[in-house]
Amino acid sequence: MGGYLKQNRPPVLLSTLDDTNLAAIWMRQFMAPNTRLVVNVQNTISQEAKRSRNPKIRFMPALINWFFPGQMLLSQCLKVLPMISRRLGLTQA
Repeated sequence: MGGYLKQNRPPVLLSTLDDTNLAAIWMRQFMAPNTRLVVNVQNTISQEAKRSRNPKIRFMPALINWFFPGQMLLSQCLKVLPMISRRLGLTQA
């Protein structure tokens, strides 16, 4: 992804899935800072983290709190976006 961003410098990047969202945020900062990023959140991450035994999944809410503020968020589920917005202290457009 980093090579693609550095070489092509797209005006907008749409990212989906938790791991890919974090990678896109990090890569955009270093490889294509002028690229606008839309982060698509597909699940209620905090609920998933509570049920999981996987350390990566359990740590995901903390990573989202650190890296998602300032990003444009999109969700197909009416319940997910308000949950993420409240968690991050964002207003919805």
